[in-house]
Amino acid sequence: MRWASVAISILLMSTLIQWTPNVNAQSSDSGITLACDSIVEIDVTPGEAQPGIANCQLSNPTDYEETVQITIDTQGRPIDASAPEIVTVQGGEVVSFEAIFTAAEGGTSDSGVDSINAEVTQLNGSDCSDCAESTATLSVIIKQYGKIRIEATENLVTLGVDETRIIEFKVYNDGNGYDRLNLEVENRIALSYVGIGISLPSISVEIDRNAPPKTMRVLVTATNQMCEEDGFSDQDREYVSQIQDSSGDIFLNISITSEASVQSGSSLVRQNVSILLHMVDWLPAASCEEEGALPGPSLPFIFLTILIASLRSRRNYC
Repeated sequence: MRWASVAISILLMSTLIQWTPNVNAQSSDSGITLACDSIVEIDVTPGEAQPGIANCQLSNPTDYEETVQITIDTQGRPIDASAPEIVTVQGGEVVSFEAIFTAAEGGTSDSGVDSINAEVTQLNGSDCSDCAESTATLSVIIKQYGKIRIEATENLVTLGVDETRIIEFKVYNDGNGYDRLNLEVENRIALSYVGIGISLPSISVEIDRNAPPKTMRVLVTATNQMCEEDGFSDQDREYVSQIQDSSGDIFLNISITSEASVQSGSSLVRQNVSILLHMVDWLPAASCEEEGALPGPSLPFIFLTILIASLRSRRNYC
């Protein structure tokens, strides 16, 4: 009996000795490599929001089956992130997964460096400590979008010959980041053909998101009008027909564009507004073309000329 007990004790000890090094070998022999896309962009445009997706790969260089835990750190930014919590990777194999990043629709544009960590928690189904881990860093960007408005302070402006008026516009940035708004007179060339001069004190303005509106100005001057004798071509007439109605009033077409929408590579964001210029003592181009001549002297001017000539005649007679 005594020898039997000794034999059993030796057998148990040898079994324990064989098992313990096995766990240590598994812990030291674990290995994992994580690789992910380096840049992720989240679209938060109202009505068009899209998540940002990072494609990742887990590589297991060992001969063991590894159970890997995935965690994501967004550095406390207003971003939600999700990925498989547990991924099993067979020895010598590569497994792909997606990490999805989202932000609130209309959220402020932002960028930062986030991290995805992969830690081996089991080898061949057995828990292990001090196992391998791998971390991938990536730039997660909440994309900026352009959303702008323009309002005219007056929709009808009366303008006489050789008169200059300052027309003001209020511009707004309703987007999700600091933006530059560019002003343009869309029918500037056409206006020049009918003698309307345009001057822009400033062609752009910078404004923060949801800030109070800023004022932009356009200087409009009515000069002597061009007629057919001045070289109206078919293209000139086409220009004129686009901006002038039958009464002779002129349309001033203004637009603003969002610089942010240009830089982001998305669709150009543009807003338009039209102002009606009511011309006083100003012959419409259509009438001018029909007459085929420049506007002649006014009736008061003719009477004054006749009166001066008469007085001179009488003085010479005397």
